[in-house]
Amino acid sequence: MTQPGRAFATLIAALSLLGLGGLARLEPPRPKSPAVSAATTAQTEQTRKALDALASGRLDDEAERVAAVPGLIPAGDTCGARRAQLMAPMPRVARARFAAASLAASPEVRLALLTELEAEYPAMAWRIRLEMSEVARRAGDRTRAGADAEAALALDPPAGCRSDAWFRKALVSDGAARLAALRAAVADDPGHYNAWAYLAVELMRLLDHAAEGAHCDAAAAQLVRAIVYLDRLARTDAQLARLERLANAASPAHGPGRALLLGMVQERTRRLAQAAATYGRVAAYAAGDCMAPVALVARTRLNALDQDTHR
Repeated sequence: MTQPGRAFATLIAALSLLGLGGLARLEPPRPKSPAVSAATTAQTEQTRKALDALASGRLDDEAERVAAVPGLIPAGDTCGARRAQLMAPMPRVARARFAAASLAASPEVRLALLTELEAEYPAMAWRIRLEMSEVARRAGDRTRAGADAEAALALDPPAGCRSDAWFRKALVSDGAARLAALRAAVADDPGHYNAWAYLAVELMRLLDHAAEGAHCDAAAAQLVRAIVYLDRLARTDAQLARLERLANAASPAHGPGRALLLGMVQERTRRLAQAAATYGRVAAYAAGDCMAPVALVARTRLNALDQDTHR
């Protein structure tokens, strides 16, 4: 496996040479109504900022700083697993009871034990609610899981741990609500690899079915951002294999978003011929449409792979 961040290490310089900075200066399209005007202008401005961050190298530097945080374990399922200092130790008795609840025979018993624990240890309530959300989700109770995630958020967990609640909420949400929750999760903790993975897959699915316009532009720019972060934060082949499974399960079609995401995974796992073929499916998109950022990154990676092959 290549080292973290190596697959896209030359991305920013190449994007600048290929003219991504010009994409960031796109004029917003003329709106048809005041309501459309406000939405379109905001979306286009978001896209412009994202592309500026790519072309200037700020995004690459930002992702590198996050990945280099001492003690960070990006694949951790909880904020305490990702950064031990974020979660205060549980009292010994409470920790034992928490573990016992997690090992109970049925979801009903687990939830009952956790409810008792929450009443006795209110300072741990947000952590208990997160566990209750996960128990309910695994039992197939999406409504209860979402409500417990929202309850955890209302209990004001520390920065970096709110990400867990947003992620739990995303897992039991659909459409725009799922996308919004995943964006909130990575905003609270940009070192949360699983949240980035699910966000990338959701953006991939959106992009592969998007119409032309500002929403498509924004999805393309955001997907590129997510892939840069995933490239920096992935440290094992197991992480990349899981990302590939998520992408394949979400969208079996060979759309541009899926191709760019899978191309990165294939490149990082040294399946270079596959990566070149995958990127090639995206690189042919016209530079003038909303897939331009995706196509530009794909062409950049194809050029880099070709140079590596002839060294």
